[in-house]
Amino acid sequence: MPDEPRGGPSGDPRTQVGPYKYELYAVTNHRGQLNSGHYTAHVQSFGDWYHISDLNISRLTSPVVTNEAYVLFYKRVNK
Repeated sequence: MPDEPRGGPSGDPRTQVGPYKYELYAVTNHRGQLNSGHYTAHVQSFGDWYHISDLNISRLTSPVVTNEAYVLFYKRVNK
């Protein structure tokens, strides 16, 4: 029996039939204590990952998810 399509005719992931596939596209990080600290983000843009901290943006060369990860953001994709 052939595989069922993973999305509708438009490829829209909202019409996808499970099991679903997700892709990580951003991570919010927190360094410090519960009552104080500093937030940064790792964000994927055009296939590259970037570290964002206040006014600084740099290409990420280390792992995207670390022990400072606070919130992970995923999007459902067709694959």
